[in-house]
Amino acid sequence: MLGFAGVLFGGSLVADQRTRKILLVISLAGLLALMLRLSLHLSVPMGDYANFVESRHNFNRYFGDYLSFQFYLGGAIVHELNSAFGAHSRSPVAAFDALARIAAGLFVVALALFAAQMHWTSQVLRYVALAISVPTTLLFFGYHEFGHLPAALDVVAVPLALIGLETKRRSYLYGAGFLAGIGCAFHGFGLIALAFIVLLTAVYLWRDEATRGALGRALPLTVGAAGLLGWLIWLPIFLIGPSWGIDPGHSDVRPLRPLLHAHYVADAHRVAKPILSTSVIGEIGWELAVTGAALVLLVAWFERGTSRAALLVATAPIFLFLVWFWPVQGLGNDSDFLGSAFPPTYAAAWMLARRFRPAVLGLLILIAGNAAIAHVLTWPFVHGPVPRP
Repeated sequence: MLGFAGVLFGGSLVADQRTRKILLVISLAGLLALMLRLSLHLSVPMGDYANFVESRHNFNRYFGDYLSFQFYLGGAIVHELNSAFGAHSRSPVAAFDALARIAAGLFVVALALFAAQMHWTSQVLRYVALAISVPTTLLFFGYHEFGHLPAALDVVAVPLALIGLETKRRSYLYGAGFLAGIGCAFHGFGLIALAFIVLLTAVYLWRDEATRGALGRALPLTVGAAGLLGWLIWLPIFLIGPSWGIDPGHSDVRPLRPLLHAHYVADAHRVAKPILSTSVIGEIGWELAVTGAALVLLVAWFERGTSRAALLVATAPIFLFLVWFWPVQGLGNDSDFLGSAFPPTYAAAWMLARRFRPAVLGLLILIAGNAAIAHVLTWPFVHGPVPRP
């Protein structure tokens, strides 16, 4: 993964567009081959995956005639894959294996199409290098859960929104909103990226009068509407066609950390520790390292202008969500949420990719983050204390 990033950084220095195109296509093809062949084969828990495939009864609870709303599109894909594999005792595992490969393919193809749309520029090569180096990209190497799936589209939706604002192109912004909405259908964590894109749009228009005049004040609403369309458009297909029902699942649960005092959460059978405690501050540090959040600080240092201001303002509520969100089963178990938890990283990566030196510094930060996620996905980290009564 990091080796391909190095190749792309070198390729970004090449003047010939055709050579850059060939290097990028070969690098992405190689990355996809590794994603499909070198699965993580993690022995550590992967969210609720073990519960999903423990028995046919458990599997049918989540992927039978009812779909869990928080990942209804991802769940529908697993349901259909299970049927395609024969709906026997081992087909649920095969279905999740196939879902992981589909997600990896979607991630790589989305980046390739984005690069083509950007005409294989040096900036887009550096962006792809940074995007595949984001530590949570490791989850596309066979992580069997749903929370990281929105990132397969967020990786292009977020920079597309920023480009749309800078070039005053509504179609890019509508496309970004729609792609983020599809991510929401894969898993509700996709709402983080959709909210970020809407906030980014609103702040950019507020700061830039020319863009506000060209695109209109109502643009954040229409971008949000495009996101809602991408999120909910699939529901009638499943409700009318196969006549499946929709179960709220965990969509009505709000797992948030308390600020000052620990308290027992009966439904989770665990104690939620406060944000202002040593253990949680340490956990938040791991989250920030794994999501590549420090790239935003690099943008604050190197960049100036409306895009920088919009990124910093729109990042603030996303940062607060990351701090307040409580991974109930522990960060090492609920690692999939990290894949979609901090979409500002992709916006920052696009801005840093404009120049070689800031992009290299961003890559060094992401390399350190990869060491962090390699530790998070280990038994010693997973076996860290999860407070229980």
